[in-house]
Amino acid sequence: MRKIHIFLGLLLFLVLASPGWAQIAFDSTANSGVQTAASYSFNITINAAGANRLLVVGVSIGDSDTTVSSITAAGIALAFIRRDVRALSAATELWRLVAPATGVVSIVVTLSVAPVRSTLAGAVSLTGVDQTTPVDASNGASGIAAAQPSVSLTTVAENAWVVDTVVDRTNEVLTATSPQVERWNVVDDNSVLTFGGSTKGPVTPAGATTMSWSVANSDWVISAASFKPAGGAVPAPAAGNKLNKLEQMDCCDLIVEGLLHEEDLGADSGFAGPRAGGDNQPHILMAEFKALATATAQVWPRLRRLAQIESAALR
Repeated sequence: MRKIHIFLGLLLFLVLASPGWAQIAFDSTANSGVQTAASYSFNITINAAGANRLLVVGVSIGDSDTTVSSITAAGIALAFIRRDVRALSAATELWRLVAPATGVVSIVVTLSVAPVRSTLAGAVSLTGVDQTTPVDASNGASGIAAAQPSVSLTTVAENAWVVDTVVDRTNEVLTATSPQVERWNVVDDNSVLTFGGSTKGPVTPAGATTMSWSVANSDWVISAASFKPAGGAVPAPAAGNKLNKLEQMDCCDLIVEGLLHEEDLGADSGFAGPRAGGDNQPHILMAEFKALATATAQVWPRLRRLAQIESAALR
């Protein structure tokens, strides 16, 4: 029983004090440039170093009738996320692919027909993204000259990243609102269109967030999607992952109760029991344990998930 107390104390400390889950990181970006054909391609370099890769492609079209039929990366089909339209004006779409090939990857965009005006596709490669259900949330919006391009969505996962794509029927440069980072921003003077794409992350705490741009007044369309980190979408503890006093007492009670009962610990337990000279006071043991557990959690952040699973199994 004392072993369980020690184990639960260790697990509780790791759950409460360990760092968050895997972090999403930006890898690379590329865009097709302005296109007028029904099918076109461009290359992106995806680095092999990052784990849990995700490729996101945003397509902006200068009319509302043309749709994206398919997108492939190194011959592998991307999955559709969403499409947003400004009637008789423009459209945007988002697509994604988990675990894309690495190196120089050819992206092929196939449209239903050649666009009435022009089109552009932009791609973003990310690492650290959930590979089973990467899409956390999505939304789109459209508007007229009286408003600036903007869309709000509500993220569910802590530390999610958001990717957007926007088209504006003007030939003025778009400016992404900070802390968004522009990944492409291309003006087509011939068709009087401007295409943009950006990322924002990590978004914390999870909840409502906005992707917006400033540009000369004109009709616009924007699509955005958030993506969750690999490992899940467990909300982070409040106050910077620090334990409050009650949580420290919970950990201490479980650990010390086991440490002070040597007779219930087997020889293979890994604990030496109370030390000679009375140097087994709870606050000393807890201080040493906290230092060890913090160092361990910094090396193996994923112990947090193991802790949650194992502590649930022991209940």
